[in-house]
Amino acid sequence: MSTNRRTKGLSSVPKTMDRCEESDLDEDVEDQGQLDEERGDEKVKRAGWRSLFNFTTKKHSVTLLFAIILSIASGIIVPALAIFLGGIFDSFTAFGAGTVSGTLLMKDVSKDAIALVGLGSAGWFLNGGYFMLWLVFGELQAKNVRDKLFDGMLEKDMEWYDMRRNGVGALLPRFQT
Repeated sequence: MSTNRRTKGLSSVPKTMDRCEESDLDEDVEDQGQLDEERGDEKVKRAGWRSLFNFTTKKHSVTLLFAIILSIASGIIVPALAIFLGGIFDSFTAFGAGTVSGTLLMKDVSKDAIALVGLGSAGWFLNGGYFMLWLVFGELQAKNVRDKLFDGMLEKDMEWYDMRRNGVGALLPRFQT
């Protein structure tokens, strides 16, 4: 049985299975730290931020684009709130200095307060929207990972499953989370 056929479809499994000896296949590795210790003097390559998007497809890019746009729009709300709040304080300062009458103060503060309410409502919707879109994007990524993992498991020979120390039942919860 060739190594490529046995591990085809799983991005991280082929590297780890090729580096482990056949006797190591009988034991499931608990975490990546144990595997790093077994490698010894081999240099472990760290994943960059682009690896977050390894499982992104063209269908996911629309969700990602809108998530980024709503994130930026949501980030603009806070400085805008500070500008209108500064306008309210300017109005009170002008009233305290005696340059503005009470009627004009009420008009200016009411205008800025309405803007604050509008920005607060917009911020509420934008924050909810970008949070929802990032969750959808993450779930799409997780589904894509599960699908590729499942396809990779279907390609494995029965011998590989028989070599599992705890059987196939121990693998299933790991795939579902």
